[in-house]
Amino acid sequence: MNEIPFSRLKPPSELFQLPARPAGGAVSLPLANPPAKPQPLSTPVSAPLPASDQTQLSPLKAARLTPAPVTLNDSPPAVSGSVATTKSAKSAPPVQASAGREIAPGIRLDSSRKSKDGAPIRVLTIDPARTQILPIVAPHGGPLDGDKLPQNKQGGKPLLAAINASFFTPQSVIGDVQALQLKLTDDAQPAMDKVTDQRYFLAVDKAGSLKTGKGGLSENPGAYQTFLGGFPALFTSEQMATLEADIRSGAFAKRASYGGASPETTISRSFVGVTAKGELLLVAAGEGRLRAQGVSIVEAARLLKSMGAREAYILDGGGSTSLYVKDTLYARTDGRQVHCYLGIYAR
Repeated sequence: MNEIPFSRLKPPSELFQLPARPAGGAVSLPLANPPAKPQPLSTPVSAPLPASDQTQLSPLKAARLTPAPVTLNDSPPAVSGSVATTKSAKSAPPVQASAGREIAPGIRLDSSRKSKDGAPIRVLTIDPARTQILPIVAPHGGPLDGDKLPQNKQGGKPLLAAINASFFTPQSVIGDVQALQLKLTDDAQPAMDKVTDQRYFLAVDKAGSLKTGKGGLSENPGAYQTFLGGFPALFTSEQMATLEADIRSGAFAKRASYGGASPETTISRSFVGVTAKGELLLVAAGEGRLRAQGVSIVEAARLLKSMGAREAYILDGGGSTSLYVKDTLYARTDGRQVHCYLGIYAR
């Protein structure tokens, strides 16, 4: 082994070509990928919400939307069809919508979700024991301006929230109960026809308990605060356990096809769900003015189930999708007029 004398070794400065050290300073080495200079934020953190989420509403005349009082027999009504009550919370999944902020007693708003195509999903969780749930319908069946929801009061209580619900076709007003898609017999009792018998109802009694079923009320509805009927189901409590299997087999698509609508079509939609705790979920997926962005029926079913809904029903869809919460329109229609909203009032 040959040894190299120290005299033949090059100094480190020649081996590595280090830059000369400036007098009294440190050596600055060039970087291969220097970091980019920080850019100022285009939008301040405290910027207000977009205009679509902060639209102030113009009030309508209260007189147009206040139903005339009617005296009814307050004896408990009999209910026809299969009825499910939702007071027990045993073995039910947690309601994820509870993460939202409380905007009024018994009402929480969650705007944290988005659909697969990026549409905003807003969820109201309603405690029916602390609120009043009543339909808002245009006088004489006429339309309401989709971007100007009413500011009328119910029993002196202001309107706190509303969602479009045009699958309800108002036929009669019975006291403080808005009977929808019902016909009245000569003795003022609801008479169900074949169309309504194949659809579902949601009722709130005066104690604030939710009841759902197929068909409708067969006798005096005086013990009910609200009765809503005539809407198609995403899934019922009996179908929830097999929902995923039904989606994979195609049984769900066949069941959920209503009025020629395809279950795979993605549009803006509104839904109502009922949890095992007896809470109501009002869901606006997208908004009417951007009707092509929203959810398919399959995505909606999975969404409502993930929120803890034991039952879920379709309120409306397309260009009329809208949601109002405390003087703010969170989802706008495409400018069309809407016949019916589901309103939430303070109790």
